[in-house]
Amino acid sequence: MNRWYDIFFPGVVFASEGGCSEKLLSFCVKNFLPLSGITATAYGFQARIPAQKYRDLRAPARSAGCRLRILQKQGIWFR
Repeated sequence: MNRWYDIFFPGVVFASEGGCSEKLLSFCVKNFLPLSGITATAYGFQARIPAQKYRDLRAPARSAGCRLRILQKQGIWFR
């Protein structure tokens, strides 16, 4: 089922490095941005977000001093 969800509901797996990752996560919780699959990395965290919501992370990441990097694009839009 998870594979079908990834195909029909496009998402982006991204990594956040540097800065204050906790501040970025708090922003996502406060503004109801649906992050899933959050895992800690050596320099920050990695998570999945719907493709439409990825742009909403740019300004808060900059204010938190984090750098966002797209690791994988999932879904039918990116094929």
